Amino acid sequence: MADASPLFNGIWKSIDSTGFEDFLQAIDIGVTWRVLASGSNPSIEISVDGKEWTIKTHTLLRTHELSFRVDEEFLEKRIDGVRVKTICTLEDGKLVQTCRGDKTIEITRELLEDGDQLLTTFAWKDIKATRLYRRSNRITR
Repeated sequence: MADASPLFNGIWKSIDSTGFEDFLQAIDIGVTWRVLASGSNPSIEISVDGKEWTIKTHTLLRTHELSFRVDEEFLEKRIDGVRVKTICTLEDGKLVQTCRGDKTIEITRELLEDGDQLLTTFAWKDIKATRLYRRSNRITR
């Protein structure tokens, strides 16, 4: 199987969200952040260079940047300020981000529609949420 990593490169605009506020509530994100996060239509900017990845999530409130190397654990700060140990792996062409702290949360990003859409699935226990993005040529907030 060819390395699909470079296909993730680009700007992605949110076009649909399912169950996101319920997911955030289940993982104990406070009501203010929950309402703001679930009501936003973020753009995601992904840059891949070999094993080096940068994912920037742009919203009206802020830009969250995540830089990492695939298969290497790193510390990450969640939206609620909790620091977690995170590792990102590539599995069957999908980027799987596993965050371990007070909860173990898995975020899976996969390309759909010949690489024109990006599906992000958030999971904790049996609670799931999805956000669907379409490839874009500009960042919007």
